[in-house]
Amino acid sequence: MIGLFAVLGVLGASIILFRTQTYGVVIGSDETQYLTMAKNLVEGNGFASFMGRYPTTWPPLFPATLAVGVLFGLDAPDAARFLNATAFGLIVFLSGLYLARRVDSRLLALGVAMALLVSPTLISVFSEALTDGPFLLLVLVFLITLDGHLCSGRRSALVWAAVFASLSVLTRYAGALVVATGFLMLLAGSNGRGRLKNVVIYTLVTTLPISAWMVRNAVVAGSIFGRRRPVHEPVAVIRESMQTLVDVIFHLHWGRSWIVEPLGDVGALILALAAVSLGYAVMFRRRSGVGCVGGGGAAQDGGSGCGSSCRARRDTRGERG
Repeated sequence: MIGLFAVLGVLGASIILFRTQTYGVVIGSDETQYLTMAKNLVEGNGFASFMGRYPTTWPPLFPATLAVGVLFGLDAPDAARFLNATAFGLIVFLSGLYLARRVDSRLLALGVAMALLVSPTLISVFSEALTDGPFLLLVLVFLITLDGHLCSGRRSALVWAAVFASLSVLTRYAGALVVATGFLMLLAGSNGRGRLKNVVIYTLVTTLPISAWMVRNAVVAGSIFGRRRPVHEPVAVIRESMQTLVDVIFHLHWGRSWIVEPLGDVGALILALAAVSLGYAVMFRRRSGVGCVGGGGAAQDGGSGCGSSCRARRDTRGERG
């Protein structure tokens, strides 16, 4: 299966390269900022914009990665093109490979990889010189490595998960939610004896690179993450965002007529959150209880104690094979 998913990954990268071959990647206002920051970084001017300022609104990792490509002789747009093509191919490959190892149905894993490969939305996103593509790859690798830690208790996997979480913030500031997700998962998935140590390790590894960038921003611009436009009616913005989220979750007609209208937007969101929490609790209870004889080394390393469950699953597959 590894070879098959590798072929799909190469095909995914080829799709992005072919789609951007004639006209290159899509470039807009934000893309111009990233490309200019990469060029100025190579020329020794630091993370400067095309106006000579030192913006803090845009994180540094994406233009820094483009600058590496420029050092190797590529134009900044071409560097973005190859970076996004590589990221898309890796997402297709890693998604299929991870699911093939974590679920019993290899056909399901193949179907997910194929769905990602032909997704018009993803192909469009990865055809732009924006941070979305690399950010999605970092989030995926973060989830895979964090799951590896929770399942086996390996602290090396925890450190890597923290590294990828930190890099996601340095790619898009929305990655702060990724860091928070890891923190909550460690609190919920680690056993009592190793929980505090795991949280401390995760916090240190994630915050050090982010703190360095925050200090730089405060020194050069007097603002940690850049100044945003003031929101004149925050309540209206929150209400509109809530309605959009409800429309996404309960997009079918019966969902809105049977659930949203009687409960309201807030009630529908609470119901959806409760359903997700209940499903996760049931899934976690099954995973930590089935075939988990003694907890093994996972408990010793501060993991979730389900390492033996994962090993039992692999052993069962071996017997069936």
